[in-house]
Amino acid sequence: MEKNSQIQKEYWHKEHTDRRSIDHPAVKAFFKDKAEALKVLLPSEKINSILDCGCGNGFFQTYLSQIFCKELVGLDFSNVMLDLNPNKEKICASVLDIPCKNSSFNLVVCHGLLHHLNEESRLRALLEMKRVSSKYIFIGEPNLDNLLIRVNALLNSEERMTLSLSYKRLESLARECDLKIIKMFKRGVIMPNKTPLIILPLLKRLEGSWFSSSYGHCTYMLLEKKST
Repeated sequence: MEKNSQIQKEYWHKEHTDRRSIDHPAVKAFFKDKAEALKVLLPSEKINSILDCGCGNGFFQTYLSQIFCKELVGLDFSNVMLDLNPNKEKICASVLDIPCKNSSFNLVVCHGLLHHLNEESRLRALLEMKRVSSKYIFIGEPNLDNLLIRVNALLNSEERMTLSLSYKRLESLARECDLKIIKMFKRGVIMPNKTPLIILPLLKRLEGSWFSSSYGHCTYMLLEKKST
């Protein structure tokens, strides 16, 4: 097994005691903000089916379902993480081989997964997401322009692959998969599992500011399948 794959398997199949609950104010602030930002990008679209790739403990899946639709399926390769996921619709499988038919979902989302994969697997994963999506794909990955993100990647082996997934590399991945980039943006000053509650009100006010749009924790990309 390739070294990074082994690191990821060991990390995501062990118990994590440092994760906050799904209703923690910082968790809610982070994921609800991202779900609402996506809704703004798709104001007139009828999104009635969503696949959340790398759903893990279901944080993003939960807030997406509240804003978009009830038919929302989560997919993750870790049974340990899925056991923590309170949502009913869950599939234990790899994003490299999604067990769903072509064009099964209006929207496929993938938050914080690609930076755990090597280059070959990233391309394969995005092509699989493209296959099962009927129209849109929404990607969220760590922003290397943020110093804390870069330091975290250097210090933690499970985050090390982040260093090879820059803004430009995300753009090129989309083009290699023949996907149309509708919008790319940076956002996020709240860390769901680490932000102290005492500074949460201040950070909420910074969301959408020039700082967040330049040095926010994440880079987001809304993609569309091209008409054939």
